[in-house]
Amino acid sequence: MIMRDFRLVQLVLQPVQFNPVSRELIVTRRLRLELRYDRSSRVNIKSRHPGKISRAFKPLYRSFIANYRFLAPPQRAEEGSYLIIVNDQFASAVTPFAEWKRRKGWQTKVVTVSEIGGDDTARISNYTHNAYLNWPKPPDYVLLVGDAPEFIRCNHWPGETDASDLYYSLHEGNDLLADLMIARVCVRTLDEARAVMNKLYRYEQEPFLGNTEWFNKVCALAGYESGQPTRFWTVVIRIRNYVLGRPFNQFDTLFSAGG
Repeated sequence: MIMRDFRLVQLVLQPVQFNPVSRELIVTRRLRLELRYDRSSRVNIKSRHPGKISRAFKPLYRSFIANYRFLAPPQRAEEGSYLIIVNDQFASAVTPFAEWKRRKGWQTKVVTVSEIGGDDTARISNYTHNAYLNWPKPPDYVLLVGDAPEFIRCNHWPGETDASDLYYSLHEGNDLLADLMIARVCVRTLDEARAVMNKLYRYEQEPFLGNTEWFNKVCALAGYESGQPTRFWTVVIRIRNYVLGRPFNQFDTLFSAGG
């Protein structure tokens, strides 16, 4: 597996064994592991070798890589860039937000779907892939502005009806670990785009500081899909179980009535 700057190996431990014949349960309370590194492996070879690691991903590395503190990477962490891909109809709405990001120090690039040749999955993926591999500062964040499928399309996995933007964040390794952070502003009109982008802009520029408890609160929404009615809300529950106490102390949920 590859997560942006690092090649990873998933280590699965099963400290419990059950013998169905003797009905004996064995629980291992202490384990000693020895890892041997073979530098000749040709599995999931990285194609991008930056001199520095992503500052935006550094907290994720610390959380997900068990031996991260032993790696002591010589690379310094640096800011990447911020890429906004917007449907042409909404381009004017993202200008203040992009300027704000630049004022904060982010190298921000705004491109319309017409500039990359269209709003289909292949063109969006190719553009982000080239940016990831070849830009001096590859995008840490990619923001899509426009609802799917009319304005910017989602990816449909082969043989599936499910759609997702995760595909646009996968650029190295045959895994599902994101190599950049992807988000979408789902708007259908220019007025909606202006309202949402202005809200995001004001949210960062003038956060409410009268009571900062809201910084530690989360609200997640989940819809309903026929045939798999629990799939979305179970993901929300897993996210809640993971983030509570890290440092969020309140996690509210809103589920579709059908789910």
